Amino acid sequence: MAEEMGTIKSLLVEIDRQKNILDRLKAFFSYMEEGVIGSSGVRCGEYYRSKGLDVFLQFSRPITKEDVIKNNEISRWLNESFIIRLFALIESQKIYSKIDMNMEGSDEIDILRRLRRILAHSLGKYHSNNSDQRKLVNRIITHMGLKIKEPVEFPLDIDKVIDPLIEGCKKYIKEKLLQKEGETK
Repeated sequence: MAEEMGTIKSLLVEIDRQKNILDRLKAFFSYMEEGVIGSSGVRCGEYYRSKGLDVFLQFSRPITKEDVIKNNEISRWLNESFIIRLFALIESQKIYSKIDMNMEGSDEIDILRRLRRILAHSLGKYHSNNSDQRKLVNRIITHMGLKIKEPVEFPLDIDKVIDPLIEGCKKYIKEKLLQKEGETK
């Protein structure tokens, strides 16, 4: 049992480590607004600067619309990949066999599980005509308090979706840890 609790604690540390890697990558590939088209450089978003990751990318030519599109594609891919990786970490430690919906963080674990299944086992594109995907997107919008009227993709904003998912998952894992510690007493 002590070994299992140590594993859960290690998992929490690993989640933070993986998030740190994502932040460092995303400082170089943060979302670009179309307003940067024509300039020769772009500074990463305030989110990353607030974390001490103040990156300025200097281009050898003016930034084009295609540069923005390709950069934002990379940025989104990083977010999608992180969702898959986060779930894999949690699943690898057998934190749950069935989500206990009475535990804090259970909604985030369930959203993560559903998102991961779509992102890992399909092209990852949102199809509004698919009722399961539509329900998931609406659940994310509602649960995270997003103001999206007609979504065209899975919302994966790092500050509004990914960070809250991480925090919820960590709460769930911590509650599992406390539950396991209680079983050993």
